[in-house]
Amino acid sequence: MQAKLRCSAFAALLIAAGTALPHIWQVLRDYGLPAMSAPACSIRQFGLIPRAVTLSDVFLFWFLCRFAACLCMGWAVLWLGHRLGEMLPALFIGASALCLPALLCLSGMKNGIEWLGFYPLFHAASLLQIQGYNALGNEYSYSGFAFFWLAAALCFSWVLYWDLVYAYECKGQ
Repeated sequence: MQAKLRCSAFAALLIAAGTALPHIWQVLRDYGLPAMSAPACSIRQFGLIPRAVTLSDVFLFWFLCRFAACLCMGWAVLWLGHRLGEMLPALFIGASALCLPALLCLSGMKNGIEWLGFYPLFHAASLLQIQGYNALGNEYSYSGFAFFWLAAALCFSWVLYWDLVYAYECKGQ
């Protein structure tokens, strides 16, 4: 089981890196390498982020969120496979449960359905942006949701990891 967990963690890292590479390339192509060390608040959309946070910090946070989402999804499918005893039903249930909110959102169903899945973690950088203005005219963002979903995904991954390790240690495998 340790090997499966390590392989799925490595796959999650590759997926997160593969989806982040085009964004890094675009920033480097359009703004150059020094732009990564610029304060994030220099971009109007990130105006609420403290001045000490750089664009590379925002990128690393976004990368960590994507990695946590991929890791959590992979270990959830492994946990389902262990509990069901077969991997094919676990893959079907996992694909249905993990992708259904995103598919419903893409098909036009709105009103918060995307918040049920891992959408907030894949789009964590957009949650750090200014979302609008409240009744007093102050800007606000959903950055608290991004940090909450990141903490929840990491905690859930930790619980799944130790449940799987403990289940296999009890069997003596």
